[in-house]
Amino acid sequence: MNWIGYDKRASSAVGLYQATIFPAQHLALIGYIIFRRFQGRGYAREGVRTIIQYMADRDDIGTIRAEIGETNAASIGVVSALHFKLRDRNPGEGRDGDLVCDDLVYELRV
Repeated sequence: MNWIGYDKRASSAVGLYQATIFPAQHLALIGYIIFRRFQGRGYAREGVRTIIQYMADRDDIGTIRAEIGETNAASIGVVSALHFKLRDRNPGEGRDGDLVCDDLVYELRV
């Protein structure tokens, strides 16, 4: 599933949101990107909150997962504020520009 975040006041797309559904595992893997000029304005939190609400209404989703590079403090802050819990670390799976880093796996039960 893919969505475009749009701010009517700015008459502009602000970012992209995505969810991959794994019904057999009752899992949704989510991700997003907020365009640079709109970062830091709450669009990530609002979009992820909307995805959580959407997934909570589905019968085939019990867990929402976000895999975040360990250096991405902003995204870690977003999922932490929305009550995701750190569940795992995937060594060498993340990227920060050209640098390889660990991915942190956060989950939320819905």
